[in-house]
Amino acid sequence: MFKNGLTSFLYLIIALSVFSGCETNSVHSESTQTTAQYAVTFDADGGTPATQTVIAQANRTVTLPAEPAKNNSVFSGWFTQKNGQGTQFTSTTTVTDNITVYAKWLPSGEVYTVTFNADGGTPATQAKQATSGGTVALPAAPAKGTDTFSGWFTGQNGQGSEFTASTPVNASITVYAYWIPAGAAQYTVTFNADGGTPATQTAQATPGGTVTLPAGPVKSGFTFAGWFTLPGGQGTAFTQTTPVNDNITVYAGWTPVVFTYTVAFDADGGTPATQTKQAVPGSTVSLPDTPARGTDVFMGWYTQRNGLGTHFTSATPVSDNITVYAYWIPVSDIHTVTFDADGGTPASQTKAAINNNMVPLPPNPVKAHNVFSGWFAQKNGQGAQFTSTTRITADITIYAYWIPVPIYTVTFESAGGTPAIYTEETYGNPVPLPTPPVRGNDIFIGWYTGQNGQGVQFTNITLISADMTVYAYWLPESSIFTVTFDADGGSPGSQTKLAINTNMVTLPSDPAKTGYVFSGWYTLKNGQGTQFTSTTQITGDVTVYAYWVPI
Repeated sequence: MFKNGLTSFLYLIIALSVFSGCETNSVHSESTQTTAQYAVTFDADGGTPATQTVIAQANRTVTLPAEPAKNNSVFSGWFTQKNGQGTQFTSTTTVTDNITVYAKWLPSGEVYTVTFNADGGTPATQAKQATSGGTVALPAAPAKGTDTFSGWFTGQNGQGSEFTASTPVNASITVYAYWIPAGAAQYTVTFNADGGTPATQTAQATPGGTVTLPAGPVKSGFTFAGWFTLPGGQGTAFTQTTPVNDNITVYAGWTPVVFTYTVAFDADGGTPATQTKQAVPGSTVSLPDTPARGTDVFMGWYTQRNGLGTHFTSATPVSDNITVYAYWIPVSDIHTVTFDADGGTPASQTKAAINNNMVPLPPNPVKAHNVFSGWFAQKNGQGAQFTSTTRITADITIYAYWIPVPIYTVTFESAGGTPAIYTEETYGNPVPLPTPPVRGNDIFIGWYTGQNGQGVQFTNITLISADMTVYAYWLPESSIFTVTFDADGGSPGSQTKLAINTNMVTLPSDPAKTGYVFSGWYTLKNGQGTQFTSTTQITGDVTVYAYWVPI
């Protein structure tokens, strides 16, 4: 019994030792995990105080120290690298190692404050700084009872323009939280700039309500013309009185800016001194009134003084602002060339010429029954010929030189027909043919240079170079036969030609028939009889038939 009791006592001692050891190890382990600490060094990067250190428990956050100060600078937060680089370190950043963070400084002269007014929410206000043209990170969304936060806007109640993390800040500004009451319907109006800047803006409206329009966007080369329900200024205009009954996107309408260039007409000492005209790019301008300068003669407008550069006329396209200059010539250096038509029309034409220069010739005059043969210093082609290369040294009159055209007579002899004789006069040109004469039942064939159809046929295109007589060619009615070309179901259905006895005729164009190939003309249908060709002599009226071969 004693032995058993001793044994039980020993087991109790061992158990207590084991329990005591386990508890000691557990407490040591917990103490090791919770007592690890890291140093967060706040480097003011030139500010005061220079550095501040805060001890943080592992995986915990720290309370940020008081903001440092720096002359002519505004403190803008702590960052893991200098000059605001790396990651921003805030009061919510978890510390996992020793770390140094650096103050970010903004020049005080270029810093604007964005005040975030919660409009009844909590926190009431928050502020952020931004350099000119920069942006700010939005603060945490405020809270307001059961209302829903719906963004920051430049006006209260969701009016004005929405302010986002990408909105450039160019002045100190207050923006307002937009709250939507629980259960209240809201519609969004999206303002699409259609290529302008800013690209989009939004506003909120209650059903049937209206919105305040945002500031008009800008677009290079265009003028803003309002908001419309369709792109390109189409659809219906959307204004601040338009009721909103659904989510909607409206589009900026744009009117192209019409650029104009100025053409300055410098009289170069004349009067008026300067005249101007406006032109749309690529268009032309009408020339101004001709200036005056004593007895000098105005010679036109040029892109450089003294007639140099390019001649500027009412047909010159304008592609930039430009000054053109009057070109003056002393009156003593201007000569007049008079073109005397010597009985022609127009009777007289004049051109001005600068001393020792040339002039372009005027259009040729005309004179009945005469051919114009150039300009000469004297009448009837006498003296020196005047051309476009003749230099002018004084006032001069020159004369048209005319060569008379001979008159020829064409006598139409009807060879027993009526009328018996018909005449036409010509200056070498073809003459119109007279109405064909008649002679009993004989058939008139045409006019020929020899009798009975001999010689050459005379037509309305025959050139006349001498007096001449032409003769009617007659054939008895009995010697004229008709050749009928029957297409036998083809198209055209039937064609006829007249033939003189024992002569041939020219074949007509081949007919056509769907599903068949034309294979010549024959005296009987279906290619029977004798083939009729352009060499077949005609001795009586005849009908020939198209021969068709199936395809």
